[in-house]
Amino acid sequence: KERERREMVNYPFLPGDIQWSNKNLFYYSLTTLCAGVVAGLIGIGGGVCLGPILLHWGLNPRVSTATTVTMIVITSSTVAFLYVIIGLVPLGYALFYSVICLLGSLVGKIQIDAYVKRHKRSSLLILILACIISLATVGVATNMIIGLESQSWCLDGFKALC
Repeated sequence: KERERREMVNYPFLPGDIQWSNKNLFYYSLTTLCAGVVAGLIGIGGGVCLGPILLHWGLNPRVSTATTVTMIVITSSTVAFLYVIIGLVPLGYALFYSVICLLGSLVGKIQIDAYVKRHKRSSLLILILACIISLATVGVATNMIIGLESQSWCLDGFKALC
């Protein structure tokens, strides 16, 4: 109804605005449900699936990023809170690392934003993200190799063949 009222007064919609209708509401709901199911099945954050979908819908990249980051923060915080409640993580550790992460993200955000504004080089953000992904990939591969070596290079599912 709000969209209809805006159309009646010739409201100037922006290029990234979603045009809500019953058809679009059903389509967007179904798409985000599928993204959530896929994310849950393969064990990745919903923001990883939903981010590209929002961009495909024509949403402004800043709005898409803010939406996916909000989803990730809510999901991560909820899981961390549940781990503390069921006793898998001591409360002291959770509080300590929460404060450290908060301070690190604030300092990083302030410093990187200042650098990008001063030098007008937003490509630094892409470089930092690429470095983080590369280091994480190397870390996971190293951890896998060390784990396989400790098991005589035999995966758990193939013990009978080894």
